[in-house]
Amino acid sequence: MRTSDAAQAPRVQPVWTAAELCSAELGRAAHWTTASLRERVTRALPWPALESALQPLPPLDALIAVGGGTLLDQAKLLRWQYHPELRLIAVPSLWGSGAESSPIAVRNTPSGKQITVDPGLLPDVRVLWPELLEGLTDQRLRDASGDVWAHALEGFLSPLATPELRAELAALMRRMLIVGIGRDPEWLELGAAASAGQARSSVGLVHGIAHVLESALACDARGLRLGHAALCATWLGPVLRHAEQTTGKVGRLLAEYAVDATAVWATAQALGDPARQRQLLPLLRAQWPAILRDRCTRTNCALVRPSALELLIEQEVEGGAR
Repeated sequence: MRTSDAAQAPRVQPVWTAAELCSAELGRAAHWTTASLRERVTRALPWPALESALQPLPPLDALIAVGGGTLLDQAKLLRWQYHPELRLIAVPSLWGSGAESSPIAVRNTPSGKQITVDPGLLPDVRVLWPELLEGLTDQRLRDASGDVWAHALEGFLSPLATPELRAELAALMRRMLIVGIGRDPEWLELGAAASAGQARSSVGLVHGIAHVLESALACDARGLRLGHAALCATWLGPVLRHAEQTTGKVGRLLAEYAVDATAVWATAQALGDPARQRQLLPLLRAQWPAILRDRCTRTNCALVRPSALELLIEQEVEGGAR
């Protein structure tokens, strides 16, 4: 996703704790969240809940959106399209998408993912509320970390990244390696920084695969359901190996910016799931033409030719045999 020039110089976004949110003077405010979080969020916040933000909004000064990337992106588009005067406060219930910190919104449509980039999409405030992570499975948190790693690495390797951005993302990846994969609220900050970083360059083939397969899986007759983060975690390793084998760029840039390449490769392998990859191979083959056309694929760090599919599959088979 190539951003506009304005998005290249992002404005500073205030960050609040949940306690600071509760004590803030917001005027006429309401919150919007998912059904699974509504009771908990309504109990904690002093403002009323909206049943849906799709209905005409009552007169409001501030909207507090609490949820995952899909809900936060819907709130961003709602404010951007219809209520530009509204103060938007984004509270992620999980790390990964980083929707709370980027001027990008992704919308699911019958024809696939529709991506909008505009500085006006950036929420006014983001809130750290780590207690919302309670109840999430370890596997879901690992997949979410895979999404964060995909943002950081693809943004870092992007042909659109500047040396300054690469230095920032390299420092971020060194922090990510120290924190490690696991249930650590620090990932909320890491995910926000990775998303804001990739918004200044682009993502690549990992996101091209995830966007296309996510839409295809939504109507898959076999009932296989994997979300965006799980797909990013699954294909991060094979896509990186393809880029390294065809360009040598991954190892060269990681070394140039003092990122431990051995640790990065080990992390990508740990996040992957060979059984999942094998399960997805028929769908990957069937959707490959659409993946090649995806706008994210076109800004991959290595040129993605039609023949790249066989290299990805070969890597998967070899990886599964190890």
